[in-house]
Amino acid sequence: MLRLIHMFAPSRHFADCEECGTAFDPVYGGACRTCGRLLCPDHFFGSRVQRLRSLVGLEVRCVDCRARGVR
Repeated sequence: MLRLIHMFAPSRHFADCEECGTAFDPVYGGACRTCGRLLCPDHFFGSRVQRLRSLVGLEVRCVDCRARGVR
């Protein structure tokens, strides 16, 4: 029973955003498949619509790759 409770505990591991340098939980951010950078949620998704796209399973690129039009 105790192991099940630990599954819902917050992560102890943090990563640094390659754009702004802030520490974030990697569960909430992501790695862009186009440029390969590890980014915080703000720089990876950029908006709630993009976050919803990722939850549905659609491909999501980071804010910079979308702005540059890189595919």
